[in-house]
Amino acid sequence: MNTLLLKKCVKNSFFKSAWLVLLFLQLTTSIAQGQSRSVKGRVIAQDDQSGIPGASILVKGTKIGTNSNADGNFSVSVPAN
Repeated sequence: MNTLLLKKCVKNSFFKSAWLVLLFLQLTTSIAQGQSRSVKGRVIAQDDQSGIPGASILVKGTKIGTNSNADGNFSVSVPAN
């Protein structure tokens, strides 16, 4: 009877450990995917290198975008991937 109880405890301990590891991996993956970064730049004219105000900046393949300011500068938050 003691060996059966011991086997059951070891089995339960293994499953608890496995679930904790899986939970930890899921949380760290979710956090990593949720991160974004800021991309800054300046839109300039080819001929005189002056800033272009009101230019549209879009992240390729998404609906994320912004417009350049009066000096041609912009900043947009993009997904890490």
